[in-house]
Amino acid sequence: MDRASQVLAQGVPPGVPGSYRARADHSNVPRSILHYRARGRRSMEKKAQS
Repeated sequence: MDRASQVLAQGVPPGVPGSYRARADHSNVPRSILHYRARGRRSMEKKAQS
């Protein structure tokens, strides 16, 4: 599982807003990647495997 998917699956720590921007800042994953993963886009690694 890639980092972005892990961040989305873990949930939000206390005190951190649930927005993609806040999660990105907290986890060092680009906001756009979090947004795409939440909408169902596969990672480049998974695309290459299929």
